Amino acid sequence: MQRPIATTAALVLAAAAMCAAPLLARADEASVQIAQSTDGSLVLYSEDLYQGTAAPFESEQANLSGAGWNNQAESLSIREGDIWEVCGETDFKDCKRIDANVPDLGKLGLNKKISSVRPIQQIDPTLINPLEGRTAGFFPTPRANAAPIQACPTGGTSKKCVQKQANLFCKDQGYKDSAYFVNNEGILEEVVCKR
Repeated sequence: MQRPIATTAALVLAAAAMCAAPLLARADEASVQIAQSTDGSLVLYSEDLYQGTAAPFESEQANLSGAGWNNQAESLSIREGDIWEVCGETDFKDCKRIDANVPDLGKLGLNKKISSVRPIQQIDPTLINPLEGRTAGFFPTPRANAAPIQACPTGGTSKKCVQKQANLFCKDQGYKDSAYFVNNEGILEEVVCKR
């Protein structure tokens, strides 16, 4: 039996609506992932939802004019465990303490109103402990002799070279090889080792 065209069209629209919802959720997750993957204890973004130009900071800035960021930020991200003061005036006046990502600074009354920033508490990223399970281990900041590991000692950037370094690191940790790794500007990071 053939369905009427109106019923078929309604089914197609319903299916499209069901597929659109997961896509929207993934877009929001991607924004958060961008915020977390940018280097810096504090990262200011020129647009809301961690979009636009990003400016990472590790130390205090009494006047963001020198960095070209006075009254420019619409969102910010903070490394987990860190606490920053973001201030509406230069020289750390009219400040608010922030300890989590803020996708829209307008909700705090700070949209395009940050003129100085300073850290109150910072976690050393090299002290982040690996997460180890029965079949795998995750090493956010792998180290060798307390130093970052070059992604490719020959200076190359090929995936094969970085994979070799990740595998060597995993073997040194007692694992078989690596399942995932990140080459962050020549430094090996976020290594997942498997048994």
